[in-house]
Amino acid sequence: MKKRIFASLLAVIMIIGVAALVPVTAADSAKTVIAASDVTVPHGSTEAQVVVSISNVPASGIASTSFKVKVEGATITDGVPSADLRNDDPNGKSDSFKGFVQVGPTAKSDTDGVSFMSVDIGDGIKSDCELVTFKVKLPDKTACGTTFAVKVIFTDPEDNFIASDKKTSVPVEAKDGSVFVAHTLAHSEAVAATAEKDGSKEYWKCSVCNKFFSDPEGQNEINEADLVVKYDDSGDDFIPGDVNGDGNLNAKDVTSIMKFLVGKTPKEFNEAAADFNGDGKTNAKDVTGLMKFLVKGA
Repeated sequence: MKKRIFASLLAVIMIIGVAALVPVTAADSAKTVIAASDVTVPHGSTEAQVVVSISNVPASGIASTSFKVKVEGATITDGVPSADLRNDDPNGKSDSFKGFVQVGPTAKSDTDGVSFMSVDIGDGIKSDCELVTFKVKLPDKTACGTTFAVKVIFTDPEDNFIASDKKTSVPVEAKDGSVFVAHTLAHSEAVAATAEKDGSKEYWKCSVCNKFFSDPEGQNEINEADLVVKYDDSGDDFIPGDVNGDGNLNAKDVTSIMKFLVGKTPKEFNEAAADFNGDGKTNAKDVTGLMKFLVKGA
């Protein structure tokens, strides 16, 4: 019974999620991009791996482009070319790669501690692929929640293009990445306030730095005091989640909240009751919280 209820509710919420997606424009898809990845590593990690990829490669392939990568506040220790760049070398040379020359680290600044790895890309790449994986050494005792910016920089501003047929050119855009040292988070469900006891909003708490967050990724820090939910004794009696006011919590209430979120407010709808987790907002978290409550009680 629980599985049937959860499957039905999940199907509806997935439909809403798909409808909320932002379409990609033709202008966006036309760009050729060399991008560094966004990486999340656990607290206590001493190393991270950042992948640099290329997308929207011209149909005739790459003639040439050069770039370098730096990680602000950390050190790049090595760069390994992707398997997509390996030549079919009959002699089995491990250093034989098409369209790839690793010439870094080429520079190091004593003032900011940033090291660079430089890469040349030449003929041979015909499709979107990963280019290089860089190994990044993180500073000792890096605090959780720390973000290191990964910069992709074209070596020569006058030559930052891919010549698709060696006569015409396609502009190349650099997209920076990041290395994020994650918090160690424990989740706490929202607790409704009563006349006898204050409630609490849903939150995540890091066991390392003891900070509180409103999201499971640990990106949005909140104050502990802001988690407290006071009992509302204004005279408007309702059951949190019972948006149609029939005295029961069921799938009808979930459906009503979903309709409200996409701008179709049902005739019988209590917006205050739709704030199931009591955080002062009506959103997908209230739908998820009510679904979990119904599954547990089924």
